[in-house]
Amino acid sequence: MSARSLAIFASTIAFLSLTPVQAGNYDGPWSVELSTEQGQCGLNYKGQLNVAGGRIAESGLFVQASGAVDPSGRVAIRMTRGSDHLAAGGTLRGASGGGQWHSPTQQCSGRWRAARL
Repeated sequence: MSARSLAIFASTIAFLSLTPVQAGNYDGPWSVELSTEQGQCGLNYKGQLNVAGGRIAESGLFVQASGAVDPSGRVAIRMTRGSDHLAAGGTLRGASGGGQWHSPTQQCSGRWRAARL
């Protein structure tokens, strides 16, 4: 893992431990798409996540997600499937947003985007 990737991963994990001061305007369902830009994991995910009280907590058939959206729209999320996991960070503004993700277990990374449903 590169120093930059390690720094992104560490800052994302630190952000996940924050408790939101208040629920922002980001609560509700969001469609999410992830695409791979580096590495060979070929991750292309389309799904839905729900934000409630600034927290993201989803458990689907294949993926578990946890994280937070702070009142300014900063996002930090961790997604797990079996022994694989990825960390993502970025920003929501209004009804859309995006950012970057990194999977240390799959040694790949890419971008994500989201839209309010």
